[in-house]
Amino acid sequence: MGVLTVRVAIIFGSRHGTTEAAACNLQKRLQEHVEIISVDHLETADLKRFDLVILGASIYMGHIQAAMKEFIERHLKVLLSKQVGLYLCCMLEGEMADKQFEQEYPQTLRDHALVTGVFGGEIHKEKLDEFDRLIIDIVEGESALSSGLLDEEIRVFADVINLWSQKEGGAIENV
Repeated sequence: MGVLTVRVAIIFGSRHGTTEAAACNLQKRLQEHVEIISVDHLETADLKRFDLVILGASIYMGHIQAAMKEFIERHLKVLLSKQVGLYLCCMLEGEMADKQFEQEYPQTLRDHALVTGVFGGEIHKEKLDEFDRLIIDIVEGESALSSGLLDEEIRVFADVINLWSQKEGGAIENV
């Protein structure tokens, strides 16, 4: 009998690269490589070939990317038939970050998820257009925003997946 392998996809939405960086950080912590896919470049979603689907999104103007929302709505039935992980990148912390997470991911998907996490956020002003920089300057003036990915949150998220993978009987496969 051969080794059972677990196939994993990380599907992310990222406007300026932070959520993609979180996906890469998460990938490095998993037992093997996984397939990382931008929701913006997703032609067709052949989710059937994956045992675990991780969705990662970031907050921009108070909401996750429209492409991620549409993806979830279109594929909710399939996602609910799989193991799912959910993460969010945002500049808020604690209860405020948790509230954003709850507002942006559907209740049924959150309840079904194997693991969830809020991974922090980053603002790279050099990547922003003039309007976005103005908005950030206003927001920063009103409140103290945290900055940086939360390495410990990503590690804990990966540990849960690795434990689940071992329980399933194999290592994560490079797809």
